[in-house]
Amino acid sequence: MPSPSSPHNKRNSTSKDPEPSPLLTPKEASATYRIPLPTIYYLIKNGKIPALRVSGRWRIRAEEFDPQSLKAPRSRKRRILLVDDDPGVQGLFRLAAQQVNCSLAVARGMKEAIKRLKDRRCDLVLLDLYLHESRGDQVYEKILETDSGLPIVVITGYPGSEVLHRILQHGPVTVLSKPLRVEQVAETIRTFARRKG
Repeated sequence: MPSPSSPHNKRNSTSKDPEPSPLLTPKEASATYRIPLPTIYYLIKNGKIPALRVSGRWRIRAEEFDPQSLKAPRSRKRRILLVDDDPGVQGLFRLAAQQVNCSLAVARGMKEAIKRLKDRRCDLVLLDLYLHESRGDQVYEKILETDSGLPIVVITGYPGSEVLHRILQHGPVTVLSKPLRVEQVAETIRTFARRKG
């Protein structure tokens, strides 16, 4: 008969049984993850939370549940480049961009515009045809050389001008005619954002 000190009667001190994964009640999960209790039950029933029934009650496998997985990925803000050297126009376009949740960068001439485009990709360019340092059609062509697929909207108070005529030789273009309204600009940006979406 083995003695009380026999190895057969003692569990090996170096081996441990694996600890079970902690189980939370829906109420505990609600408090822990700051998710409303009805939402917890909804997620359980739709298989979004790893859970099992214990004695007829739901229990959540805490180690297998990642609350971050429930968050929808944030969409990237559309980035607009405005090429215009008029502070009044810049302010109007900033208001319009805010209305449609887009970020707006401003360039006052061709060199600054091309630098901004090379530094960071944009989704849309808004180009005033009459700048102090260069003609709008020259800026237009340089932008196309930098990114041929980039949509460009032309801003002008002279829709019959020779500068605009030269731009139209490259193909159809959207034109915003001055005087501008915030709602008009916002709708134009929104339209292009949908196309890119």
